[in-house]
Amino acid sequence: MNNDDLKNSPQSFSTGKNPYAKRLNDMKINELANTRKNFELGILANSAIPSPNVNQTKFQAANLLTDRLAVNEFVSRLNYEITRSLRYKRPLSLIMVSVDFLDNLIDNWGEETAYYLIENVYAKIASKLREIDLSGMYQTSIFCFILPETNVRGAQVVANRMAKLIANSQFNHKLHTFNLSVSMGIAGVPDHANNAIELVEKTFLALQNACQMYGGNQIVQAPVTKPGL
Repeated sequence: MNNDDLKNSPQSFSTGKNPYAKRLNDMKINELANTRKNFELGILANSAIPSPNVNQTKFQAANLLTDRLAVNEFVSRLNYEITRSLRYKRPLSLIMVSVDFLDNLIDNWGEETAYYLIENVYAKIASKLREIDLSGMYQTSIFCFILPETNVRGAQVVANRMAKLIANSQFNHKLHTFNLSVSMGIAGVPDHANNAIELVEKTFLALQNACQMYGGNQIVQAPVTKPGL
């Protein structure tokens, strides 16, 4: 991803608007031990360009990733923000968001429609975040939002706003109107984790618990435990 791509990406590290941009560009980021660990997190890269002969569904799935940070970029930024959070004793939160009943959407309307709706849910949420908030993908249908300078209580407020925004919105596609909801998991530094893998794992488990609650439209915080245990 080049600088132009970042400037044009929603919630990217635009040097013109992001107050952290110079600090982020000047620093030396500590990468994870190897590439395999990046993919163990499940965060998808967005560097692959679909060939012209792929079907429309796969092309749509690829487009879904183009506005998100690539795997190495996202993990590096998350690692950096966690390091900064611990060093300066400043809070950091991670929110994972999943569209409810996605399997039903795919079964009833097809993958193309489902991906279109996921993309629009992401765009609506991302448009309301701060310039310093960062976004990535966890699997093909789960968004990650890094909230620097935000404790878990603050992240809960943000998540409540996200949930209300989507529940009160209508999404139109091919002459059909869809009413959707999202479920979310929240975890933070230092309450739940002190490294990227642990933070992602605990946020994902919280999201799984939220998705398992009947009816969807749920927000679950990870249980507070001593990081590393």
